Amino acid sequence: MGIRRASIGMLISAALLSGCQTMGLDGGGVSRSLVAGGPSASTTTAALSDDTSNEITRFSRRSARQEPVEEYGLTRVCGTNARQRGEEVDRADGQGVRLFDTAPNSSAPRDFYLTGFDDGCARKFTAALALLGSPEVHEGFRYAGGVRNRAWSDVDNAYERYKNRTCGVSDGEACPENRRGRLNRSIAFLTVYDRFGYSGARSELLIWKGDVVAREVVSN
Repeated sequence: MGIRRASIGMLISAALLSGCQTMGLDGGGVSRSLVAGGPSASTTTAALSDDTSNEITRFSRRSARQEPVEEYGLTRVCGTNARQRGEEVDRADGQGVRLFDTAPNSSAPRDFYLTGFDDGCARKFTAALALLGSPEVHEGFRYAGGVRNRAWSDVDNAYERYKNRTCGVSDGEACPENRRGRLNRSIAFLTVYDRFGYSGARSELLIWKGDVVAREVVSN
């Protein structure tokens, strides 16, 4: 009798152990087989952790792209349409930078939009007047006799760095004609006036290959 009871107990224990080894619950509450040779619990947990981490990263990138961010006095805004941006009033020759004015017939401060950035988002700013400029205009002004000795700004220094790399020249030397087309496709200037006209505070910004890289605020 003792042997028979012991045999029954061993059979019950084996059955319970077998059930525990062959069935489990996944994260969604659905039973699945944990057969020999299948992924271990640690491997499954690691895979789920990786998926969660990747999803959080993707969500963060989407949120960051949609969230307005101010850089160099410009606010990055995504998903704008033609009606919001207003009328195109200027563009940089040789590249995709375009300037839009929400009230082109006004002299009061209003919203402007700048497009052509690598992230596909516009840059918004408030001004009474805004103009796009070219490397030729900047060099003609900066390398002139009376202005040449003036202290160089962050925008000036940034321009020299990118111009020298593109054109193969040194500081203070104009880009040669045979490389000017390449420079024009890479660089644009934006001048922003707080008040209409050429008096009062203004901002000078340098755009290099779809990104603002330097800004200077000038007070007359």
